[in-house]
Amino acid sequence: MSTKLITENSNFIEESTKLENKNVADAITLIREYYEKTESLREENKKLREEIEEINNLINNQKNNADLSNHIKLFQSNKELQEKFNSLLSQKQTIEQQLKEKTDEFKKSVQLVEDKENEIKDLEEINSNLKAEALKYQSALGAATSFQLSDDDKNNSVRLNEDIERLQDNLEDYVTNLRSKTKIHYKKLNKLFAQYHCKLEMKPRIKDPTLIKALLQRHVIEFIYNNTAEYFDVNNIDEPQSLESEITFKVNELISLTDKFAKTRFESSKVTSAVPIKIRQQIFSVLSNHGFSDIINDGQVKSEHKLISQIKKQLNQEINSYREITDNKKKKKCEELAVIIIREVIKLFFFRLKTQEPIAKWKWFNNNDKIDPNQMTGSWDDDDDLENATVEICIFPLIYKDPNSSSTELQIYTPAKVFIRDDNSSSSEEENGENGINEEKGKESKDSKNNKTNKTNKNSNSISKIFKSMIIKK
Repeated sequence: MSTKLITENSNFIEESTKLENKNVADAITLIREYYEKTESLREENKKLREEIEEINNLINNQKNNADLSNHIKLFQSNKELQEKFNSLLSQKQTIEQQLKEKTDEFKKSVQLVEDKENEIKDLEEINSNLKAEALKYQSALGAATSFQLSDDDKNNSVRLNEDIERLQDNLEDYVTNLRSKTKIHYKKLNKLFAQYHCKLEMKPRIKDPTLIKALLQRHVIEFIYNNTAEYFDVNNIDEPQSLESEITFKVNELISLTDKFAKTRFESSKVTSAVPIKIRQQIFSVLSNHGFSDIINDGQVKSEHKLISQIKKQLNQEINSYREITDNKKKKKCEELAVIIIREVIKLFFFRLKTQEPIAKWKWFNNNDKIDPNQMTGSWDDDDDLENATVEICIFPLIYKDPNSSSTELQIYTPAKVFIRDDNSSSSEEENGENGINEEKGKESKDSKNNKTNKTNKNSNSISKIFKSMIIKK
């Protein structure tokens, strides 16, 4: 359309040119040139526009391509992420499945642990019960094979020593101090001294009450022992008076049989070997605690055991033949004390010593035996020289265990109580005067008893030597 316009314009110009002057023609020429140039510019502009459009299209295409590339990259990345997600999801599911399986296993393990813990608790309880039962059996086994007496047993060594000391005190009280309201029968007393090989002779003016007390205490013990031994030697059938004798006979027989059984049976246990000793300890412990107590008949009437009554009567008569108590009240008290002493002596020498393991023994020391401070007790001090000291009379025997039959290894319960004599001690005229020896000698001369006087003088000299050392510890 623009070309047509240009043509029309050219025609118009040509016509105008013809009509106008040269200036007009020039102007038209300029206009034509202007239009031509304009058309050229338009064409150029069009081309530029087209180029620009192409450039823009190119730019747009490049942008779209960049977006597409980014999209592709994002898609690819998304795809990769999706694949990773799917892979992770699969792993998650696998892990969850494994976790579930592990959880189930853990639960089973926990349940198994709980079951085991309960089983352990049950086993621990069973074990505890077994230990308690084993301890019980072990204790029973220990008790069955142990010969040690318990602290609360009346026959243990401590109680035994205490009871021996109490018996010694009772013996002194029973004999009395021989001073006031007491008459001494010297003739019979001197025979008793001779019986124990004491070459002494006592008289009203030639006497030592402490030594006489010692002699009578010794005699009380031996009198009770000898009379009781006769009771056990006789086959008594007087029930229930003879039960102590029958039980003693039977238990000795049973001890002998069980000891023989343990020694003659193959693989006999310690318990079996302990049976004879346990029987001895148990039976003699019962006899020690209740033997020769008052007897109760079917009607619950209490009476004194016949042996106790018999020995009590005989003992009081025997001791009164050496020392006679003129005070009735004092005499009655001593005679009542005799029952306690008789029972204690019998229990000690016939029962209590047999409860010990090994069986405890006793030993009387003889007149003129050397003093042994380890086995004896008397009136001496720790710093006294006992090298030449000897025994005048043994008042109470040595109570001891002898596991190895060696005196140096004796286990002493109670040392012997002795009255000492020092053979190297000398007498003085002053001592003789103090003890009435010269006065008694003068009286014997007036009666023309020269032989008796010489004998008295000899014995009084011996007595005077020991007066100051003859004090018995209470």
